Amino acid sequence: MQCRINEAVVHFDQHGSGVPVIALHGVDVDHREIEVALEAIVPSAGYRRIYRDLPGMGHSTADGLNCNDDVVMLLATTARYYGLDKRLQTTSGRSRPC
Repeated sequence: MQCRINEAVVHFDQHGSGVPVIALHGVDVDHREIEVALEAIVPSAGYRRIYRDLPGMGHSTADGLNCNDDVVMLLATTARYYGLDKRLQTTSGRSRPC
């Protein structure tokens, strides 16, 4: 699935219903990396699992994003797009120095 938020296209897959879990993948991969990992451990009943591509990765674009603050705002706006005000969020990957 895709949605457009301002200039950016955000790609995501979702499964199930219930408590929302937004999963963010690491660097140099797309949503499929964390989707495979979490689907193996998160119970399918009772959780709405949302796997999104970060800006510029997978099928998401980074159009209109100029700095990290823009990315954070996009993530927050995307959560509101999903209709979420309370959510669990998880990430994978490693940090890299700038």
